[in-house]
Amino acid sequence: LGTLLLSNSNTNNTNNTTKNKIAKCKEKRYCKQMTSCEEAMFYFKECGLKKLDKDGDGKPCENVCK
Repeated sequence: LGTLLLSNSNTNNTNNTTKNKIAKCKEKRYCKQMTSCEEAMFYFKECGLKKLDKDGDGKPCENVCK
């Protein structure tokens, strides 16, 4: 029974993390909204916003990722 509760707890943490990521991914959509390269990379890689890399060089938002 204790293992089952621990397993459910881990599942809940994973679900919360996924929900937080989805919510975060909806916050910004454009390079002009990014305040750092780290933030741009998060949206590019984790949220799949490939349009942030306009020239296709693998580096999003040249305005903040120099």
